[in-house]
Amino acid sequence: MPQRRRMFWLLFPRYLTIILVSMVAVFAVFRYVIEGFYRDDTRGQLEALARVVALRLQAAVEAEDQPQIQAECLELGRLCQARFTVVLRAGKVMGDTYEIPANMDNHADRPEIRTALEQGTVGTSERFSHTIQTQMFYVAIPIVKDGRALGVVRVARPLSQLQSAIRSAQDRVLVGGLGIALIAGLLSLLIARRITAPIEEIRAGAERYAQGDFTCKILQPDAAELGDLAQAMNRMAAEIEARIATVTDQRNELEAILRSMIEGVLAVDQEQRLLTVNNAAFVLLGMQRADVHGKSLQEVVRCPALHKLATTALQQEASVEGEIVLYDQDRERIVQVHGTALHDAAGVRTGAALVLNDITRLRRLENVRRDFVANVSHELRTPITSLKASVETLLDGAMREPENAHRFLQIILRHADRMNAIINDLLLLAQMDLAEKDDAPSRLEWKVIPAVDLLQAAMRVCAVKAEKKGIQVSHDCPNGLSVRCDTHLIEQAIINLLDNAINYSEGGRPVRVSARAEDADVLIAVQDQGSGIPSNHLPRIFERFYRVDKARSREQGGTGLGLAIVKHIVQAHGGSVAVESEVGKGSTFTIRLPAPRQNGKA
Repeated sequence: MPQRRRMFWLLFPRYLTIILVSMVAVFAVFRYVIEGFYRDDTRGQLEALARVVALRLQAAVEAEDQPQIQAECLELGRLCQARFTVVLRAGKVMGDTYEIPANMDNHADRPEIRTALEQGTVGTSERFSHTIQTQMFYVAIPIVKDGRALGVVRVARPLSQLQSAIRSAQDRVLVGGLGIALIAGLLSLLIARRITAPIEEIRAGAERYAQGDFTCKILQPDAAELGDLAQAMNRMAAEIEARIATVTDQRNELEAILRSMIEGVLAVDQEQRLLTVNNAAFVLLGMQRADVHGKSLQEVVRCPALHKLATTALQQEASVEGEIVLYDQDRERIVQVHGTALHDAAGVRTGAALVLNDITRLRRLENVRRDFVANVSHELRTPITSLKASVETLLDGAMREPENAHRFLQIILRHADRMNAIINDLLLLAQMDLAEKDDAPSRLEWKVIPAVDLLQAAMRVCAVKAEKKGIQVSHDCPNGLSVRCDTHLIEQAIINLLDNAINYSEGGRPVRVSARAEDADVLIAVQDQGSGIPSNHLPRIFERFYRVDKARSREQGGTGLGLAIVKHIVQAHGGSVAVESEVGKGSTFTIRLPAPRQNGKA
């Protein structure tokens, strides 16, 4: 690419060239004119002298008085600084300023003399004079009397005088022209500077605009065209600044929206190079928070299912949906992907957007709901089947047999109690779920009660069952320890734990319930020496309808909801429940509740 020059160096040399060419042309014309002027002036002077001499020497020429004629030529030559020559009609020289006439050749053949004699007009000639050995300018006029040419008077001067005068005039013109050219050059320089300075200012302003600096406006020059250009550029800069501000605001809003979304968002181009990735997508896909812009999706995310969905979204106009499974540190995560094509303002497809929604919890909840329905159906089917069988037996004639009727009515009562227990537990769980989802403190009946009262109340409820199995239930609680809670609910939680401890303990083995303060919490523990719980069951022990030994649980009248109720009651109080167990040695269930303020120092 050829190197571009600044406008100043395009204008100034051209102005200077125009000035110099004009000066040369003017000088050439002037030289031609001045040379013609000096020639005409010299001719006129010589012709005037010749006419004066012709009148003065008319009588002497007619008398052919050579001495007088020679004397006149010498005198006139001295006075007029010119050469005077008088020639008779026959060509004989009668007088000459620089030579003795007798020594001179016949001059009848001289061009100027021949013209004067033959045509009777002024004859002129420029030629080398052998007499005085120099170039001469000759003017000759005839000496006429009574219409007859007597001879010719010729006046001459050296051409060197004429040329000297012309050169002198040319030198003066050349010096003046050079001065004028210098002044014109300086004026051209100033004019070029004046023209290019506003353009340079506009260029500098355009560079500032290109760099994003819209604070300094371009000054408007006096020239209408440049002023309009500067005004248009200032208006353009203002519009660009406004549009950039709008785009920046929109981009910031979009980034804020993307950052706050819990759904992951990916945008890719036609080659599946990443354009946009929000924070949620980084977390969902386990990507490093580095500069992934421009990198391919296959390079950043190792998930063939996601790659396939992205390819499908890029190939078709309709939206695509699908589910992918991701693994994060041995944890399975189910992600729903919604993909759609991206188009520019002209409607040309430029890429695709993928929205990632983590539905792992939703799927887990669906599984829990499905299991819950199945468990409830299973738990209710057994007593309903027994109820139906007992009723059908009674209707078939057992009512007429008092002993059998009583036995079947006992079965109906037992299973009705079981169904009632299940329904009550389900209602309590529903109540706890509602308390956790809404404002739990406003739904609970809070009281500050001595911890020992809670333990003793629970022990009284379970005392009959413990006595039947020969199990001694003891408690350990420091004086002054209080608990802020919904008394009925926490008492129910302790009863459930004590009931389980008694059910799963062999006869004669003790069960101990205790309370103590630890940091800012109150800990209530139920410890037994029963069969214990295998470690593989511990993570799910608080799930609804989950049983370690299903057959034994049903034999003892359990609903499978007791520990789930305990967990939800404790969570509604802002606490937690934990279990420690060893097979063959027993289990310890611990409820941790926030201590009331008066016990915060305990």
